[in-house]
Amino acid sequence: MPLWRESLVLESLHLRGAPAFDPSLGVTIGPLTPVNFFFGPNGSGKTTISRALEDPNRFPGTALVWASSKGALGIKVYNSDYVAETLKQAANLPGVFLLGKKNAEIQSEIEELAGPSGSIAALNKRLGFLRESLDEKLAEIRSTRDELKEAAWVKRSAVPVELQEMFRGVNAAKDKLLLRLLDAAAAHPATPDDFDTLASEAAAVLADDAVELTELPLGRYIRLEDAPGFELLAIPVVGSGDVRLAALVEQLGNADWVQQGRHYLDQTGRLCPFCQQQAPEDLVEQIDAYFDKRYTQQIEQLKELQEYVQSWVEAWRIYFGEIFSQAGATDHLDAVKFQAARLQLEQASGKLTSTITAKLDRPSTIFSVEDPTAQVEAVNALVVEANASMRTFNRRLKNRASAKKALLDRCWASFARQTLATEVGHFEGALPALDKGKASLETTIETHALELKAKEVRLRELQAQTTSSKPIIATINRLLDSVGFHSFRLKESTVMPDGYSLLRENGEIAADTLSEGERTFITFLYFTQSLQGTPQERGELNDLVAVIDDPISSLDSDVLYAVSTIVRRIVADIAAGAG
Repeated sequence: MPLWRESLVLESLHLRGAPAFDPSLGVTIGPLTPVNFFFGPNGSGKTTISRALEDPNRFPGTALVWASSKGALGIKVYNSDYVAETLKQAANLPGVFLLGKKNAEIQSEIEELAGPSGSIAALNKRLGFLRESLDEKLAEIRSTRDELKEAAWVKRSAVPVELQEMFRGVNAAKDKLLLRLLDAAAAHPATPDDFDTLASEAAAVLADDAVELTELPLGRYIRLEDAPGFELLAIPVVGSGDVRLAALVEQLGNADWVQQGRHYLDQTGRLCPFCQQQAPEDLVEQIDAYFDKRYTQQIEQLKELQEYVQSWVEAWRIYFGEIFSQAGATDHLDAVKFQAARLQLEQASGKLTSTITAKLDRPSTIFSVEDPTAQVEAVNALVVEANASMRTFNRRLKNRASAKKALLDRCWASFARQTLATEVGHFEGALPALDKGKASLETTIETHALELKAKEVRLRELQAQTTSSKPIIATINRLLDSVGFHSFRLKESTVMPDGYSLLRENGEIAADTLSEGERTFITFLYFTQSLQGTPQERGELNDLVAVIDDPISSLDSDVLYAVSTIVRRIVADIAAGAG
């Protein structure tokens, strides 16, 4: 479609004096023809007009009014702003330039991201410092953990042999030992158990050969008040008072002496065993009558009492001899307390036996005895405690799996809170601050890493957006050839993608910044080739209004000729409706 087929009206353009607009003047330019030339001295507003055409919003009160119902055309403006924005020297690469406003902006952002002092380098440096700090923090944490680990490794020997089962699976692995210890410390802030208590429970749940225990029998009780002859201990046992001899025996109180002397009277041929005088004829009868049937019965009752007590004492002797031979007795019966209670019972039973013997020797004597029930109960109380412990043992044995786990958990709690109380306390005091510092560093690193990733993604996007300089360089070089200009040519850069270098007529590359004239000429060449649609901005219209502001400033004669030729060619193409 031919260029500039539409008319253009510029409202409120101030062409006199300063290049700024004053809307109150109400200056109007238009309508415009397909080709228009504006002449004016420096400062009269020519560049301002070009800026207003490019972006009316820069000047409040300025508007572009298009005569056609099709709406606005695209506008491309060549002026000093275009020169500044389009041509950019690549940072740190003398003699290498970028063509095009878009490429220059992209490369500027690329330099900000990827340059030696760019944000990506700064982020990498910051991340390096943060990671070093994190490594140091992790080293502190490892050191703190290692101190506790080594202490735990050494103090395993403090655990009783019966409980060494708790270390199964960690005896060859310090790290596993530490993890198990820390789990126990976290689960048990304190524990009432000590290893002595736990060791007594271990046999039921930790020993592979453990069997169910039979409870111990209680020792035999004795009820003296119900025993035959017990009441006779408290009364004199004497003969009958109905015989003549009774008065003398009672007067002398020697009934026991007389009873024992009866046997000697039979052996002396009826002579008195003491005075050797002939005994009265009826002495034996008198004595026999004195020790009558009632007396004899009472003596028999005392003998039965003696046998009853002796049977009871013998039962305890057997009991004491066998009690510790029963399975489990030594583990569950308090041997020290039991031996003390046994001694007291044996002493009490010995006194009882002696008292009954003395009563039989001296039936007329009154005796008192101590009931040994309290001593029996003291012994049996210890047996009851042992049996309760055995029942607990048997319950654990029946539920060995769960009981074993519970016991081992308690063992680890005791190991953490008693054996290693100081070391665990130090660890728990130091670790929270270290973990907090670690977490803070990790969060900061993650934030910076995400930022770095975003910038790297942006960098790749920008690198993908740059327009290739190859076709542009080729077009400009052909344009130079077509106007007979041979002072320099453009050459694709070998060190920067989409950059170019200026190749002089003698083959040298211009290593310094371009002169103002060369910059103007190069950007003018780029502008003219962009009118042919290379490159096209996204959304750019095919039909354009081209605005060229002062393209021949500071140019030598060769360049002036080339610029004039190119401008005339553009005007001719417009007039012919071509291009």
